[in-house]
Amino acid sequence: MTGELVVTELLDGDEEAPACAERWSLVGLAAERVCDGCDLSFEIEHTRVETEGSCRGADLPEDGDVRVLGYDGTRIWWDYGDTGVWVPLYDAGEGEDIDTLVFVWETTVAVVVEEEE
Repeated sequence: MTGELVVTELLDGDEEAPACAERWSLVGLAAERVCDGCDLSFEIEHTRVETEGSCRGADLPEDGDVRVLGYDGTRIWWDYGDTGVWVPLYDAGEGEDIDTLVFVWETTVAVVVEEEE
């Protein structure tokens, strides 16, 4: 499988000037480990191909990380830290053609900003 992951982090909802933006290339092969109820799983290598700013997402991959992800028809699951514990990662659905999987994830978190001296 091949794909792309785009990460954009906004501060105070400012879409004009994102705090960071990253684009990742995803390449994977079918995995032997499959989550319960999943239709398929892949070992996916994450390669950062473009970055602007410094993203702070806690579960963002490092460049070159390989993660095992599964798909159950409605959600993408992650074998967290290769522990065999599958955690939900993204809600997902099929794209316009049968070979495409589309997902969007959005969350709001608090950020502590260091005071200027």
